[in-house]
Formats: sequence, structure tokens, C-alpha cells
Amino acid sequence: MNRPYNTSIALTVLCTLGWLACATTTNEQLLANQALREAQQAFDKGLRLKEAGQYAQAIPLITHATFTLQELLGKNHLEVGRAKELMGSIYRRQGDYISAERLLLEALAIQESALGKSHQAVSNPLITLANLYANQGKHTRAELLYKRALKLRKETFGPDHPQVAKVLNNLANLKETQQDYVQAQAHYEQARLILEKNPAGNHQHVAASLAGLAKLHMRYGQLERAEPLYKRALETQERTLGSNHPAVAQALNDLAKLHASQNRLDEALPLFERAFTLQEEHLRQEIFGLSETRLANALSFLRIDDETIYRLTKTHPGNTRLRHLALTTLLHRKGRVAGEFADTFRTLYHNYHNQKEEQTKISLLRALRVQIAEASHSSTSPYIESNEESTFILPSAFDKNEDHNIRSRLIHLRSMARHYLPESGEASSKAELHDVSRLLENAAQIQELEAQLTKIKNQATRHKFYEFHSRTNELKVFKKPAESDNETTQRLIQSADELEERLVRNSAPFRARLNHPSPSKLMEQVAMRIPQNGVLIEFVVYADGPLIHNPGVPPWRRTADLRYLALIVFAIDHTLAIDLGPAPPIDQAVQDLHDTMEREDSTYLAAARTLYELVFRPLDEQLEKKKQLFLSTDGQLALLPFAALHDGHQFLVDRFNITYLTSGKDMLPRTERATPAQSVVVLADPKISTLWPPLPGAREEAKAIQDLLPHARLLLGRAATKKALLNLTTPGVLHIATHGFSRKYAGEAATTRAAVNFELGGEGFPSKPAADPQLRSGLILAGDSKPATHPETVHADDSWVTAMELASLNLWGTQLVVLSACDTGQGDVKLGQGVYGLRRALVVAGAQTVVTSLWKVNDEKTHQLMELYYRNLLEGQARVAALHSAMRTLRQTQPHPRFWAPFIAIGQDTPLQGLLPPDQNPTPREEH
Repeated sequence: MNRPYNTSIALTVLCTLGWLACATTTNEQLLANQALREAQQAFDKGLRLKEAGQYAQAIPLITHATFTLQELLGKNHLEVGRAKELMGSIYRRQGDYISAERLLLEALAIQESALGKSHQAVSNPLITLANLYANQGKHTRAELLYKRALKLRKETFGPDHPQVAKVLNNLANLKETQQDYVQAQAHYEQARLILEKNPAGNHQHVAASLAGLAKLHMRYGQLERAEPLYKRALETQERTLGSNHPAVAQALNDLAKLHASQNRLDEALPLFERAFTLQEEHLRQEIFGLSETRLANALSFLRIDDETIYRLTKTHPGNTRLRHLALTTLLHRKGRVAGEFADTFRTLYHNYHNQKEEQTKISLLRALRVQIAEASHSSTSPYIESNEESTFILPSAFDKNEDHNIRSRLIHLRSMARHYLPESGEASSKAELHDVSRLLENAAQIQELEAQLTKIKNQATRHKFYEFHSRTNELKVFKKPAESDNETTQRLIQSADELEERLVRNSAPFRARLNHPSPSKLMEQVAMRIPQNGVLIEFVVYADGPLIHNPGVPPWRRTADLRYLALIVFAIDHTLAIDLGPAPPIDQAVQDLHDTMEREDSTYLAAARTLYELVFRPLDEQLEKKKQLFLSTDGQLALLPFAALHDGHQFLVDRFNITYLTSGKDMLPRTERATPAQSVVVLADPKISTLWPPLPGAREEAKAIQDLLPHARLLLGRAATKKALLNLTTPGVLHIATHGFSRKYAGEAATTRAAVNFELGGEGFPSKPAADPQLRSGLILAGDSKPATHPETVHADDSWVTAMELASLNLWGTQLVVLSACDTGQGDVKLGQGVYGLRRALVVAGAQTVVTSLWKVNDEKTHQLMELYYRNLLEGQARVAALHSAMRTLRQTQPHPRFWAPFIAIGQDTPLQGLLPPDQNPTPREEH
């Protein structure tokens, strides 16, 4: 019905609001507006990227689509369910099972509610969720969901439809995992027959059936029957997806394993090499959108294929091409998580130092990590109670996903504006004039809300879950009603991960410009950096076992024992591979040596000889007259002081300078600022609770350093605070002499620098250690809180500095960090990724060289060692050579390696640059 009134007024209002389109298309529905079209386009593009294996690029698009669809259509709309299903499937492929399960359960509930539980489309989220449970080993849950999906598709499409065959492939794979080979083969065969009758659009699923059947033949030792199936699967994948699709790598590896099992190594190696190149190229794309946790998950998937290469290298150590591939694999994968995130923050610090918004995000991430760390150690709740149910929205999403509530109100008001807009004519009655009045009222409200949105967009950060003030770096976190502290902490961890991913993506354009060597050239470039008198030794721990298990052997009886392999690289690009044997005896010997050091036991020499025989003698025979060892350790060897091994005549410290590396690729030159920082900062002997004894040796150590380096800034006693450390401008040398902690240690003697009551419970201490290893290693400094009424009270939240917090420091340009405390080199050992603790945190933060301890150190003897070390540095000795020289000098008066061998140097072995010579004497700076 036409309702004529003064159209010119309405048109003026709508033109002012940018909604002239509403005036000319008054019958346009909400679903057709521009925002919805953009969301659908983002979803479609995200789906295409997901199918192409480009998950990191797909995630931001699907995230945007999900937020927008929820905003426009409501959180329970079918399209929202489909978007969450797609996101969940990507997280599953990335190994983020917790996020995947949450999203997939939500997607299934939404689609069941919208369509009904019997609709065939519900089979899609059922299958995706079943795939997740199959990956997690929850076979019973997975089978129930697969069978339900199979039933729905059979009822809708009939038993011989390709949609049915796709479920049969999944069910067959599950049955194979459950050792039900008869059912698995039947399902694969049935799926293959259905799909080959209907090949259009189903080639990829045909390949899955062929590969599944080939795998079954492999299990039965029928290699000749498996080969043509694997070849057909590979050809189908390449024809369907393209030769560079990441899924092709799996087909290549399958065929390569078959050839290797047939002792056809010359045919297998080109396939393995091509598969590795595809995986590496895909990983380089994905890295620019992965948080640290998700990158670690992705690498754990790749490790399964990597270990095949290490097994073959043990079996064929004389094959030069295989050794090259094994070393190439190690150099790319080892320590990759730490290396990538170090690169990310170096790039951000160097390229965004003048961009306030990016620096604010970095500051926010640092504040989030501090809050997470303090929450894990605090005996009281660090959060603010809130009576309002708030929606968690990341600041990083503001550019595409403005405030949910305001946007919803805008959509409603704009929709109402259409209702009051006339199609033609002029207003002639009070009712009609009332409509114009309502339209103008809506217009005013819309303008006000849009002004609010503009204000929000212009803020550096705005969050209903927390408030962050960039000027003061103050973070306030609000709990939801009835939410536990642990739940709030988990939301903080999620927000930190998502903000981290955003920063990673922001660094991508600059990191993409870095001249990374191609996979085939990396080993040669590393070899060129090895000095003529040096050698690089890459250790790796891997799960050993046959490429093909005997048929009928159940999974729990299949042996895959851990084993050590050493790969040696000489300066002339000559390589060797040496099998060191099973890991358990070596790991036990490492523990035995540590025990002798902890007890100051006289049997240390026997323990040092045992480890030499197990780990180093097989290598020593090949080293000739080399003097410099660059050790990239793995497993428990990362906790081994090689300098303290004894060959029957002398300690290795008397023969070698030993530098520890996260990976051999650390030998390549890294991008630094033109002039490294030259300031020296020393934090020592902090004033803390009586639970920890004072450290007079640490204080003397600090003063000795200042005697040698008069420009050093000393922070002693109450001045040696956590806040002072975290707010430091990048120093040239950072020396911290205090108590340290790692894992569970208790009851230490008062003469050590151990956190003696760590995890004993009591006021200020958590009764259980945190799950994250980065929260279980740290330093004790002076707190910023007022002195406690009881001197034994510990304010862990403002005095404990964890590895998680130290990783957020900007140490790019810092030449040397010395952690002169107990156990600072300890932590959780992650195979292939190093020791998760303080040493790793400082490498990620950018320090060129880190000196850290492997056991509890004596206060007075450590003071002596460190004074010797700095004297050697000032004489121009390299950072590692200076440490070993100090060790040899101290050993003359302290023969037990407990005192002279606890410290190792990780990173660069070059002299310090720019330090003042001893004869210059500026005014000392000392703060208490």
C-alpha cells in the first residue's frame, strides 16, 4: 500500500546516512545487503583456500565471515553453523583439537536445530567431527558418528552414491586403525567401485580408496600388489589437485616407503626429496598465520615422515644422498618453533618501531603473558569480578568485526527506516508526518551509533574482557559471572594466541622478503659457515622401527623405541652419519651424571667416562684434530655438559671449545641492527622473602663486573625488581645473578642459588605446577609490593619472572645474556624443538648468546667463575672461548665439575663489540 508524504525529507535523511540505496530499493531484504555479500564472498574464498591446503590464509576470511554472519543472521543460523564447521575442519588439520572440537560441536548443534537430525546435510558435520575423534584415538565415538552419517546418506541418495562412498573411505580408515583389516578392505573396495562408476568430481576420493587398499597390502607384506595402487593414487592426486598440492606429498611418501621397503633406495630418494620440498613450501606459507602452539602441532605431524628418513639413514649411513636429505630435514625442522617466532618479533621490532598501533599490540601481548604467568603462581585471584555478561572480542578483529551490539542495533534501525520510507507522494496527515518523525528519530540514533563505532575503531585497544592502557601498559582482566579463575586464564591464553597469530600475519610481508635458502641449498650454506678447525654435530632422537610392521601385530606390541643418531658436517661439506644406539641407556647416564653433580659425589669421573663412551667416542674417532664443536643437541643431550665428559686422559673442555646451538642453521648470519647495543645491566642479590637466603656472592659478582666495566648499571637488593627487568631498554649485556627455579626442586642448601621452596605449597605458592613448561621455569627478583607483614610471605605474582614473560623482551641487539642462577638451562625437553625454559625464552627474545646453568650452582664459586669470564671477555676472547678458559682456570682450585662445569653457552661465539676497555673509568651507577 502506498503511503504518500514528504519524500524529499526522507531522501535527505537517507542520503546523509549513506543509505540512498534503501530509498530506491525499498523491497531489498536484509540478506542481500553488502555486508552479507561480503561475508559470503569471504566464506567462499576461505573454502577454496582450505581445499588448496592454504589454511593460514583461509582462517582470517572464515573468521570474518563467521562474525559477520552471526551479526546479521543470529548465532544459531544455519550459515553460521556451516562457517563454524569449516573453521573446525581447518583447526583439526592444524592439530588444534581443542578449538576444533568446540567449533564442530557448536556447528553440529546449529545444523541439527536448523535442519533436523534426520537431514542428510547433517552428515557433513558428523563426518568432520568423527574425523577429529579418529585423529584423537577416540575410535568408539568416531565409529558411531560415521555410521550415523552413512545411514543418513544411504537413506537420501541410495547405497551406490558417491556421497556414500566418501563415508565408507573414512570408516575403512578407522577400521584399519582398529586392526579390523577384513572390514577395512571391504569398505575400501566398496568405495572404490562406487567412485569409479561415478568418477566426475570424485577423483580425490578414488585416490583415497586406492591408497587405503595399498596400505592394507603393505601390512600383509604384499608389496607387489600395493605398488600399482600407490602409483594410481599418486597419478590421480596430481591430475586432480596439481603436482604442487600439499596432499600430493603424502602420496609421494607412501610410494617412497614402499620402494625403500623393497631396497629400491635409488627410486625412493627422489620421491622423498620431492615430498619434503612440497611439505616445506606449504609450511612456509602456513607459518605466517600460525600461533606458536599451532606451529608446534603442524611440526609434530611432519615429524612422522621425518623419522622415516632418520631410520633409513641409520640403516644406510654410507648413502651420501640420504645423509644430505636427513641433514636438510634436521636443519629445517629442528628448533623451528623458536626460530620462527624469534624472526617474527625481530621483524616487528625493526619494521614497526614507529607504528604506534603495532607497538601497542606487542605491548598488549607482553601484558597478557605477564598476567597469565602471574595468574598461574598467585595464591589469590588476580582478576576483577564482573556482574555483566560480556562478549569476548579481540582487538585484532576490530578492523572487520566492530562491536557486535552496536552493529546489531544499526541493522535494526536501518531496517525500520525502510518501513517508514514512502514509495511516492507527499505527507498529508498526522500519522504520515509521524512516520517522517520516526524516520528522522531513527536517523539521529543511527548517526549516534556510527559515531560510537568510529570512536571504537580509533582506539588502540578496546575489550569487554579486559582493559589495556597502552600508555602505562596496565592490564585489567574481568571475570564473567560464575567463571572460575582457571576459565578466565584459559580465555587469556586464547586471546594471547589469537593476538600472536595476528602479529605473525602482520610480519609476513617483511619476512617474505628475507632471502631464505631453498631446501636443497641450506646444508651447503651452513657448511660454508663452519671454520676449518670446527665441526657441526646434529643430534636427533627419533622413534625407530620397521617401515612396515609384520601383519597381525597389534599396535600395542609394535616397537618404536627411541634412538639417537648423530649427523656430522665438516667445513668441506663432507658429512657422516653415526648411530649412537637406543636412547634409554644414554638418558639414564645423563641423569647419573647430574646426580653426581648435585651430591658433589666423588664418582663423577666414572659417570663422565660412561657418557663419553656412549655418546662421544663414536664421534671422536672421526674428528681428527678439530678444536671447535658446534653442538645442536636433542633429547636429554640438551642437558648434558659435554665439557665435563672425560676420555680417560682429560676432560673435553681441555680439547674443545663447545658451542651449543638450537639448530645448525643458527650458524647462518642473522639480520641485526647496524651497531649492537653496548650498555651493561646487572641485576643481583634481590631483596626477597626469608624463604630464600641472601646471595652475598651474587652481590660481589655484580660489583666485580662493575669494577671491570665501570659503565655497568647495577640493580641490587630492592632495586632488582621484576618490573625493572621487564621495562629495560635493549641492553648490550644483561647479567642476572639470583635464585632460579625449574620443575620441582625442594630442600636445597642455603649456599645454592635455587628457589628452595618452589612448589612446596604454602602462602604465595601454587600447590601444583602449571601445565605450560614456560610457566615452570623462572627467576626470583624483588617484588614491587609493599613489604609483607610476615617476612616469609611470598608475592609470587610480582617477583617471579617466568620464561613466558622473558620471551616477550626485546633483546634484538643484546650481545650476551648471563643467567647466573640455578637450573636456568633446565626445562621440558621437546624432541626436535629443544628445551622449553629460560634458555629458549631468551633466544626467542633475540639474545645473540645465552650463558645458562644445567644444575644448582654454588653462590661463591659462581661469583669466582663469572669474574674470570668477564676478564676473559674484556681481553677480547670470544664468548664461548672465554667461558671455557674461565672453567679451566677455576678447575685448578675447584677440581669437581660441579663447580666449574655447570654453565653452557648457546649461540654466537664471537668477541663482544663496543665494551669499554678496563682502563676507562666512567662514574659507576648502582641502585639499591
